[in-house]
Amino acid sequence: MCLNKMVDLDNLRLNETEQNIINYIENNVDDVLNMSIRKLADACYVSSSTLFRFVKKLGFDGYNDFIKQLQNEEYPRSTKVNDIQMSEVMMRNNYSESYLKNIMETLRVVDDTKAAAFTKLLNNAQKIFLFAYGPTKIVALYVHQLLTMMDYDVEMIHDEYEEDIMISRVSSDDLILAFSLSGENKKSVHVLQQIYKTPIVSFTQADNNTISGLSDLNFYCFYDKIMKQDLNISSRISMLALVELLIYQALQAKTA
Repeated sequence: MCLNKMVDLDNLRLNETEQNIINYIENNVDDVLNMSIRKLADACYVSSSTLFRFVKKLGFDGYNDFIKQLQNEEYPRSTKVNDIQMSEVMMRNNYSESYLKNIMETLRVVDDTKAAAFTKLLNNAQKIFLFAYGPTKIVALYVHQLLTMMDYDVEMIHDEYEEDIMISRVSSDDLILAFSLSGENKKSVHVLQQIYKTPIVSFTQADNNTISGLSDLNFYCFYDKIMKQDLNISSRISMLALVELLIYQALQAKTA
C-alpha cells in the first residue's frame, strides 16, 4: 500500500468514512494524483472540508502537501503532477456543477465562531486597509466599494509607496484584510511580515500557506485550479462570495 509508506496507518484510529477514502486512493492512485480536492471529495462521497481534515489527520500540511508527497512516493523520478489545464477543466460537461459546488462548500464550512470574530474586528476597527495583487485584486476592489457604501472607513492599497505609508501608521485599532488565492504572494507576505500590532484577516485557498500563518484570522475557499500556460486564471468567485457573506453578517450585527 502506497499510503502505508507515507503514514503509519496502523496507529491511526480511522472511522469508516476515512477508511473508504484510503481504499479509494489506494485503488486509484494515478487518477488521484491529478485530482483537485473538490474532485477527490466528490469521488469519495464526502465534502471538501472532510477531506481537508482527513489529510491533516494523516499529518500533512494540507491537500497540496499530501498530493506532492503521494506523487513523490509513486513517481520519484519521472512523473510530475500537473496543474489542471484550461482545456481540461473548461471543457468538462459538468464544470458548471463543480463551479457551484466550490461556492457552496466554501460558504458551508464557515465556522460560526470565526464569523463572529470577524464581525467584532470589522465593526470595531477604526480604519480598514485592503490589499491584494494580480487577478485577486478585483475581489479587494469590490470589497472596498461595498464597505464604503456601508459607511466603513476603508482604504485600498494600490502601490508600493502606499504599503510603506500603511505600515508606518496602522495601529491596533485598525484592521487589515488580505486576499491571496495561493496564500503565497510574495508582496503580500512581505507586507504582513512587517505588521505586529494590527489584526490581520486573510482569505486564501483551503491549505496551509504562509499568509494564513501570518494572520490572526483566516478564511479559506475552494476552487478548481485553472492554468493558462504559467498564468493562474482560477475563479475567485468563491472568495468573493465568502467575504461578501461575512460583511453582510457584520452589517446586520452593526445595525441591530
